[in-house]
Amino acid sequence: MLVMSDMRYSSVYAATLKDGVWTVTDGQDHLPPDIHISTASKQPWFQLPADVPSVSEYYNRESLWPAESLARRQALLPLIEAYQKARDAG
Repeated sequence: MLVMSDMRYSSVYAATLKDGVWTVTDGQDHLPPDIHISTASKQPWFQLPADVPSVSEYYNRESLWPAESLARRQALLPLIEAYQKARDAG
């Protein structure tokens, strides 16, 4: 599962992948973000917790993701690339 907040949209997303389908979950109170992205555009009154990484735009996933998450992504890349190729072919 990946949980992140995006300051551009003032939203929190939690997504899980099962059987090749991403499901976005509501309930941000139950799923705190793993990282805050796009914080350069956040409102000055919005305080980010000090114990959660934050970046002004985006980040280098290899430096922040756990090894197991990187391995899952690597395993999924061929499926993602095949989907994109089929989508772009029309």
